[in-house]
Amino acid sequence: VRLIPKTMLFNRQQLPMPMEATPEEGTMVYVTDPASGDKDACWMVWSNTSYQVILLDKGLIHSTKEAAIKWANAMIPFNNK
Repeated sequence: VRLIPKTMLFNRQQLPMPMEATPEEGTMVYVTDPASGDKDACWMVWSNTSYQVILLDKGLIHSTKEAAIKWANAMIPFNNK
């Protein structure tokens, strides 16, 4: 059985839902970062810090690099990617 990933509409684009539940400590997650230059996402190991919880609450934490990059690209209105 293959589950279809949940999506949501943002900036007229269907994008993968950000993580909503707190990941287990030690889980690798990806952060949407449209201001990082040539990288649109960075990874971090979840350790449940207050900063990480803020990122999670703001919808910037993703389970895959691809999802984080899609969100970063959607946040930049004049992105040529």
